[in-house]
Amino acid sequence: GACATSIQKDTDFGVQQQIPEDDPLAAAKVGVIIRETKRYMRTVRANPEYGTIRETCRNGNAMCSMWAAEGECQTNPAAILVTCAPACQSCEMVDV
Repeated sequence: GACATSIQKDTDFGVQQQIPEDDPLAAAKVGVIIRETKRYMRTVRANPEYGTIRETCRNGNAMCSMWAAEGECQTNPAAILVTCAPACQSCEMVDV
């Protein structure tokens, strides 16, 4: 398997995310997703419409940011939009 580094600069949106160490391009794409996730989650937390789900909207897998970077949020939505709601920016899909 690919070597990966775990990083979590902001632990309040789920499982610590994996960043590939052996693929600089993939690592850069995952970094972008993590930055976008942080920005998105700040919006979710500030928006009263998300009041009932803001605490349950979490990445449930260490690969969420990688999958989002690979386009899985669009190509495999049934499997990923809830499990990886922060990375996919789909918190509205999380059941209360």
